[in-house]
Amino acid sequence: MCMIRKEKHMVKIGSLKFKKEEKKPSTMRMITTIAMVTKIPCPTKHETPQVYTKITKDHDELLQSLLQKGLIQLPPVNQKATKTMGGLCGYHRVHGHKTCECKKFKDIIQDLVDKKAISFEK
Repeated sequence: MCMIRKEKHMVKIGSLKFKKEEKKPSTMRMITTIAMVTKIPCPTKHETPQVYTKITKDHDELLQSLLQKGLIQLPPVNQKATKTMGGLCGYHRVHGHKTCECKKFKDIIQDLVDKKAISFEK
């Protein structure tokens, strides 16, 4: 976490001091700008990539099967989703990505596989 202290004509972030600009930018914008100028990486969420079990079934068929068994529930439909391009996600019930590309659906499937509620072994 960066400590930010404002002085009369200077802004101090950690051990760095910068002159205040005439227009007052947001704190996050200033931190991002300072980080870009001084080549300090901005704070980001570092995640390790999720490794998923290979799904041997059609994703839409799997979704219907899991819904019938009561293993998953669909989230509420996002009424603000306006994308009409791209595939239809059966899980989110909106256009923009296909069910087989849906990260949330893949996460749910992986959780069920990890809990041994479902498997894809022959």
